[in-house]
Amino acid sequence: MRALHDNDALSDSELADFERTAGVRKPTQDVLEADAAYAETAFETFAKQPTSPATLDSPVWVHIERKRLLLGLADGRWVSCPIDWFPRLERGDSASLGSPQLSPLGIHWPGVDEDISVDGLFAGRGDLTIGSGQRARFIDAPTPRIERVGHGIDTAHLQLSDGRCLGIPLDAITHTRRAPDSDHPLRPSPTEKT
Repeated sequence: MRALHDNDALSDSELADFERTAGVRKPTQDVLEADAAYAETAFETFAKQPTSPATLDSPVWVHIERKRLLLGLADGRWVSCPIDWFPRLERGDSASLGSPQLSPLGIHWPGVDEDISVDGLFAGRGDLTIGSGQRARFIDAPTPRIERVGHGIDTAHLQLSDGRCLGIPLDAITHTRRAPDSDHPLRPSPTEKT
């Protein structure tokens, strides 16, 4: 039907009627693209800040949006996951979620008494406390598969079957670095250690 529409043999309203009758779901904004777009903006904002993180593995920004938790590290990596991985965050209101405290190891939300480790989030572990009711979900979970791959100018993006999205700077993958004041990558010489 969409092909008929694309060839002007079917009007917009006829296509909409058919899709509604057939139960065709309207496409929603892509999770991977939306998370990657937010991460890009957040890193641009962070780059303008005068602060410096403790380590390259330290979180530098965190955000909750569209029922997703997004976290960026100083080295340019980012991770996002469904907010329902952390019931206390999911139940929190904007006031209690508004002042997360970043440390080299993770994030703490004093308003909801939630602590999330960077390592746990990148490893795909949500709330493992006994009271959360989520332990089996994460402990017995199968190894996630890569469902989609995308990219930005300098970042590879992965969407995993467990709901996570990951962003990895391309220079971390290729071991390249940029020449000063240049967009051209430099590769290490064969004698130079990376």
